[in-house]
Amino acid sequence: MEDKLLKIYKKIEEWEKKLLQKNKPYLEKWREVAKRNIEKDKEMGWPVDYGELEVVNTEIARLDAQLDAIKKIKEFFEEEENFKRKEDKE
Repeated sequence: MEDKLLKIYKKIEEWEKKLLQKNKPYLEKWREVAKRNIEKDKEMGWPVDYGELEVVNTEIARLDAQLDAIKKIKEFFEEEENFKRKEDKE
């Protein structure tokens, strides 16, 4: 059973790494582009479309929620490991 838990923990770490290395920088760049587009629209006197920025902000919020969930899962695994160590010592 512990091997399965270790595999799950490793998968969670891989998922977190992927989110932080690939998704987060991509979304941050997308947010900057959306902000620049809004500024250009304002400068040109065109109607401003905030839709793209709203989509990016929603995706970033979703990413942050995933990272928070990963953090809580990792904390759970670490607490379980500490509990098992205490039991083993007793």
